[in-house]
Amino acid sequence: MQSCAILAVGRAAPRFLPDHVGNTQIATMLTCTLSVDHRAVDGVEASKFLRALRDVISDPDRLA
Repeated sequence: MQSCAILAVGRAAPRFLPDHVGNTQIATMLTCTLSVDHRAVDGVEASKFLRALRDVISDPDRLA
């Protein structure tokens, strides 16, 4: 099956994020958007791709 998608990657920027006890932390966040043609790509598979991309970017040592 042939896939067609466009991955848009924004810039990494610091953002305030709350932690589990209500304090805020600063984390560097990267915005990624995946546009797919749902006639060719199932949305579930596109979501799995983005989740895998997030996991690899969060822990690049997994690539080794």
